[in-house]
Amino acid sequence: MTILLLIRHGENDYMADALAGRLPDVHLNQNGQQQADLIKEHLLGEGIGSIFSSPLERAIETAKPLASALGLKIQIHPGLNEIDYGELQGRKFTEIRDLPIWKSMLGGKANVSFPGGESLATGWDRIVAAMHEIRESAGRDGIAACFTHGDVVRMTVMHILGLPLASLRQFHVQPASVTALAWGGQSASLLFMNHIFSEGFSRSLLDPFVKQKGG
Repeated sequence: MTILLLIRHGENDYMADALAGRLPDVHLNQNGQQQADLIKEHLLGEGIGSIFSSPLERAIETAKPLASALGLKIQIHPGLNEIDYGELQGRKFTEIRDLPIWKSMLGGKANVSFPGGESLATGWDRIVAAMHEIRESAGRDGIAACFTHGDVVRMTVMHILGLPLASLRQFHVQPASVTALAWGGQSASLLFMNHIFSEGFSRSLLDPFVKQKGG
């Protein structure tokens, strides 16, 4: 069984007010850095053999504590990148919430294409292809940690569950949360979604699933 841990990056100062998208120089704030340290502490003993990240700074910064502690290289994978929101990037949510294109996305329109960016369908194809590439790279019985973005996690879960793109906004993905997917051969399953670590939590996330695999 190959397991992918999809980890949304920690908090940054854009999250509450504006759409960061693929803007450069969006870094974790103090709370986000603390979240990255918590992720490191709780995933150290999970048997992770490889670490992948979106090219964006906030994802890489979330991955760094764990990668450093495990002595693993962060492998940058463009397929884990945020959706390219084009001209909407950097704008306040109060500015974009009434735009027809934003309403179409929130309303589940699968054919949305962002001006100067990419379409949701193109993003979907990119993300699904990336997950299969990373799964192959992790190998049979491998565990890979993938540091990425909320929409990437949503689309991957939807793909695994066989849900249409129109279901995109039915899922909420918390900052610094972990979602686990497993492949046994060509069959995939969702182990859990949106797990958030807290101080003092020590139970292994994956032990119940690994033990179950062994009977």
